[in-house]
Amino acid sequence: MFDFDSLAREMTRQTVLCIGDLMLDEFVYGEVSRVSPEAPAPVIAARRSELNVGGAGNVARNVAALGASCIFIGMIGADPAADILLGEFARTGAIEPRLIVDPGRPTTRKVRFVSEHFSTHMLRADWEVAAPAPAAVEAALIAAIEEALPRAAIVLLSDYAKGVLTERVVRHAIERARAMGKPVIVDPKNTNFAIYRGASILTPNRKEFTEATRCRSDRTEDVKRAACEAIELAQCDAILITQSEHGMTLVRRGGALQHIPAYPTKVRDVSGAGDTVAATLALALAAGAPEETAVRMASAAAAVAVGKRGTATVSMEELRKKILPPASLTAEEKIISAPAELEARLADWRQEGLRIGFTNGCFDILHPGHVHVLTRARAACDRLVVGLNSDASVRRLKGAERPVQDQTARAEVLAALEAVDLVAIFEEDTPLKLIEHIVPSILVKGGDYTREQVVGHEFVAARGGIVMLIDIVPGHSTTSLVNRARNHRPWCPQSIHNLAPAGLWPPCRNALRRACPARNGWSGPVTETTANPGHASTVTRISAESVPGQAITDLLQGAERYSLWTHLAFHDIRQRFRRSILGPFWLTLSMGIMIGAMGMVFSALFNQDISKTLPYIATGIIFWGLLTSCINEGTVTFISAESFIRNVPVPVSVHFFRMMARNVFIWLFNMAIYLAVIVLFHVPLGWNILLFLPGFVLFLLNAGWIALASAILSTRYRDIPQVIANVVQVVFFVTPVFWSPQVLSNRPAFIDLNPFYHLLSIVRDPLLGTTPQAESWLFCIALAALGLLVTFRLYRRAHARIAYWV
Repeated sequence: MFDFDSLAREMTRQTVLCIGDLMLDEFVYGEVSRVSPEAPAPVIAARRSELNVGGAGNVARNVAALGASCIFIGMIGADPAADILLGEFARTGAIEPRLIVDPGRPTTRKVRFVSEHFSTHMLRADWEVAAPAPAAVEAALIAAIEEALPRAAIVLLSDYAKGVLTERVVRHAIERARAMGKPVIVDPKNTNFAIYRGASILTPNRKEFTEATRCRSDRTEDVKRAACEAIELAQCDAILITQSEHGMTLVRRGGALQHIPAYPTKVRDVSGAGDTVAATLALALAAGAPEETAVRMASAAAAVAVGKRGTATVSMEELRKKILPPASLTAEEKIISAPAELEARLADWRQEGLRIGFTNGCFDILHPGHVHVLTRARAACDRLVVGLNSDASVRRLKGAERPVQDQTARAEVLAALEAVDLVAIFEEDTPLKLIEHIVPSILVKGGDYTREQVVGHEFVAARGGIVMLIDIVPGHSTTSLVNRARNHRPWCPQSIHNLAPAGLWPPCRNALRRACPARNGWSGPVTETTANPGHASTVTRISAESVPGQAITDLLQGAERYSLWTHLAFHDIRQRFRRSILGPFWLTLSMGIMIGAMGMVFSALFNQDISKTLPYIATGIIFWGLLTSCINEGTVTFISAESFIRNVPVPVSVHFFRMMARNVFIWLFNMAIYLAVIVLFHVPLGWNILLFLPGFVLFLLNAGWIALASAILSTRYRDIPQVIANVVQVVFFVTPVFWSPQVLSNRPAFIDLNPFYHLLSIVRDPLLGTTPQAESWLFCIALAALGLLVTFRLYRRAHARIAYWV
């Protein structure tokens, strides 16, 4: 399947080795309003001039304009024109010039005098010596080719018959490239195609092809016969004959012929269009595109180039707009009401040589899955026809309660999409009759079908067409959306005002998509039926009271989806450090430096051995960081997940577990500091280190309920996060994080009443080789039991309102 964006990305990664005749193009623009009194010649009143890299250099410019890299090998003289060309190359970073100087000839220069108003060329003046390069220059060119070949994905020979591509240079370039498995594209000038023997594709224009083959006929059979003879003579794989507004004809070895029509465009200047074709064709083939796709891209690039003045280049964005244009008709014109009208549209498209694609469906409620299939289908063809089941057809297929929208409303929504060119309503259960009438080149269905299940696949394939299956977007289904609405799945009441006037169902559909299903923590709904003109809508409101079982279900289902929230947690970490070499180890490094500095300072202040102080401080700061990050990030957990909560049908608690997992992962990175400290200072460890495991579980349970309670309160009251942050900062100074209670002469009572002191003790003491006090264990167990009970009651009352609050 043709995927422009993927192919474009791959094209920008390629490097093209371009070898050919370089020249300087100058365009002098002006107007002629009188005849010279000195001689019967027109006088041009010059207004401006432009300088461009021309000839084979324009191929290199087009490669660079498309975002790829180019190594350019050519020849220049020792003159001011050469200096100008070198300066132009220096300004284009994507081109690496390897220019051989021949002091015995001028740099090829062409000056064109162009009418500004009529865009017509009136005169051209050339400075050139069209003679083969001398032996010394030939040797230098071959040496440059040898050096550059390993770095290139494809080789492009752009022959302007000015002397660079001598027979010796051509033979060496083609033979060495093919020996390395690299394709060779040749834009020939020599009428003896045999000198390009072994090339992959020759790209002569119609005039060059006629002179080389002496085939002056336009008949397809004559062109095919002449092309096959030329392919045998040149021992190449294919010949692409460019024919300006008549398109391009690709003839492969064996006689297979394919004509690619030209894109309709207003021609302003054909200078350099062949260079654009060669560059685009080479890049597309280097990126792995099939020959037909590469030729179509080259044709589109030529259409863009000839619409510009001068020796023009084409950007990837311009190419994208040409290949994937907006729909050709307005929405009102797209809906077909009579077979004769459909036949007229099809006839016009067939006359233009456009590829017609076809897909079909009920499209009762248009969702992202539909849009994905339609846009990908449009990317694979030139015009897309969508077959739409009539109301009677939908009822036979889906039941008496369907469709939700009538066929007129469904057709209008489809016609509003740029990806759709025509909408044809059919009465039958299957679109086979419509497919036989259209005879599409491409038949498209979603990937939930197999090829054998696609109606009309045999008919299309028998006529040389393609049956294409496009991967569907998971989680989107019209039936599930309709069932969710009819089963009273709630949606956010603030969207009630979005219920549009007559005929507009999509805003209601968007509101339903933002709904949070019952398993997301919504309470039981109260249902109202609202009659809109043309549509009967069921509006589901949320009851004020929450159901306890739903809160339990939400937490259990959230915990069960551990693969989801662990993946999201890893994604958060990758995003936070996506351009960092060390990643999360930057936090580890900075924390390690801070711990080392504080260890030296506090060991000096308290007159203690650093081997005792530093391990104590290290474990205290590491676990304090985990605890406070859970609390502080917990305050914004639901707020920052607003779009998820409104659009993605997962339990709300998933976002809480995601936050906890993210901080535990970062804590694991920081534990490298602890390992380094115990090894460095030989901290004695005994059996009591096993107490760390139950201690850490208790630690996380307490950190979890504090974080969840903070998340709920902060979502409801947006000034709470700042209050909690300030409280945590104050508690830090009264908690033995980096100082020990033993250093105080009089132990204050607030230490034993400080829950954070006990939480740190049950995880820090085992890691330092000591046993936590029994009072700390009892305190933490009681704190966890009470905190979890209170937080669960709070969550049970609030979780149904979280989607309102975010």
